[in-house]
Amino acid sequence: MLKYFLALLMMVTFPVKVFAQVELDTDRNYKAQVIRGTGFPDYPPFGYSSPEKATDYFGSIFTFVIEDYAKQANFLTTYDTHGNYDQLVRNVRGGKLDFILGAYSASADYAGIELIYPALINNPVVVITPLYSTVKISSVSDLKNLKGGMGSYEYFSDFVNQQISALNVQKVEKPYDLYKMLFTKEIDYVLASEYNARVLLAELGLKTQISMSSPVWSIPVFIGISKASLFRDKLKRGLTKISSAPETREKLISVLQDYINKIEEKNIGIVAPDFINDK
Repeated sequence: MLKYFLALLMMVTFPVKVFAQVELDTDRNYKAQVIRGTGFPDYPPFGYSSPEKATDYFGSIFTFVIEDYAKQANFLTTYDTHGNYDQLVRNVRGGKLDFILGAYSASADYAGIELIYPALINNPVVVITPLYSTVKISSVSDLKNLKGGMGSYEYFSDFVNQQISALNVQKVEKPYDLYKMLFTKEIDYVLASEYNARVLLAELGLKTQISMSSPVWSIPVFIGISKASLFRDKLKRGLTKISSAPETREKLISVLQDYINKIEEKNIGIVAPDFINDK
């Protein structure tokens, strides 16, 4: 009787284990294959290099999502962020690269790339003014009669760029020059990605010298996969499952906050540039 019971128990539990393996899309019986990715090359925290790492190092708050999936699916990952960003995106579209960490919906740059839903996080766009500025911003309409600036290094969606094109906003290449214009009153405000701005302002010693509005726009940020990738279907199944998990979002917020905190702690004591006194 005991032998019969044990045999029946094995028959019931065995299919459950097989199903779990299929659901994770994992196969440990073949050699790990390489998936190749890219992302924003210099737009922390969404993409960044590190002088403390090898020259081909690429970091992003999204990398743990790919790495968690790669472990389950027996993939190895590599990144290419060298050269022109537009060309890197074309390489994703054409299948030379399999995925991209950070892409926007309904934006021409990412046409032909399949986005993994849901979006893992938003990129909030905020208005930055000097701490004691008399300029008050409560909505986008308040910007119409003011002169603004933004970094040419920003990556925004087509919708946000169209909204900005209706404003008097000057693009500036270097963060130092941009914030110098703000504090010397050449411009009234800066439009910026909140998270990227927190990093740059900490590095410039300006964290305590500015006011930051609530988001005027919020851009959903996705992981994208190449429709021409040999692994398209497998990547879509696995990454959709991971992206849909509440614990992934929770971990991403934690990774984001930890990254910004470390940058701010590292730059405690940085002296603000002299231009903050040129009021």
